[in-house]
Amino acid sequence: MDMAKKNRITAIVVIVLSIFGLMEAKSYPAEAATYPLAILLMAIALGVILLVTKPRVKTKPGNIVYRQLYGMIAFTIAYYIIIRIIGYYFATLLYVLVSMYFLKERNLIVLASVSVGFVVVLYCVFGLFLRVPLPHLVLF
Repeated sequence: MDMAKKNRITAIVVIVLSIFGLMEAKSYPAEAATYPLAILLMAIALGVILLVTKPRVKTKPGNIVYRQLYGMIAFTIAYYIIIRIIGYYFATLLYVLVSMYFLKERNLIVLASVSVGFVVVLYCVFGLFLRVPLPHLVLF
């Protein structure tokens, strides 16, 4: 498969996922929806740019790891689904941990500290400082 075809497929996947994200983000309270809407609109714009432009650089087949790209897309879809089941913070902890491991980080101290640190920062910023309501645990 040539680079232009891969770019088109990737752009379409990004655009479609971003549109689904927009539909979800519109159901959030106005204060909580601003940032996700901005990010998703940028993703759509960049997807459209990728869709309509030709690749300028000839790359060797091994330079881009599509397995990792599509794996991360699959993890992101799963993350979106499990947020509603196990809650935002625990789902984010798992997502960061699994994503880093999938992207070949094997140092357990780095995996644990980045995953936990990221969730702690998110909790402090969104939970304590901004008081943004986030999905809670549904299992219990």
